[in-house]
Amino acid sequence: MRIVIVSDQYPPMVGGVPTVAQGLARDLVDRGHQVWVVAPSYGVRDVHRIEHKIHIHRFASFEWPTYEELRIPFLPILPFRKLLKKADPDIIHIHSPVVLGNIARSWRETCENLLSPPTITCP
Repeated sequence: MRIVIVSDQYPPMVGGVPTVAQGLARDLVDRGHQVWVVAPSYGVRDVHRIEHKIHIHRFASFEWPTYEELRIPFLPILPFRKLLKKADPDIIHIHSPVVLGNIARSWRETCENLLSPPTITCP
């Protein structure tokens, strides 16, 4: 399956959410799935890299003033849409419904109009 995991927290950030999101991505890849992770970058540039066969797309962001290490992306609506078209996911898993999670939720109606819409999950 083709799976996109959307999380506002992902390593190198330390904590439960980033650890679980990364573990989920790795486990899915180990089971033969194609996985993309969408997360904030640690600067003002978008970054794409592949780690452990996971396509990690980080969108430009700034540090949240009241929460050390938490990043807020600069509303990457068009790049996010382009990534979804390219990945053509079967599942979009919204791991943390903050900025990126809300953008992913907003695509629910768009995705439902496709011939094969993805399943969207959110804990």
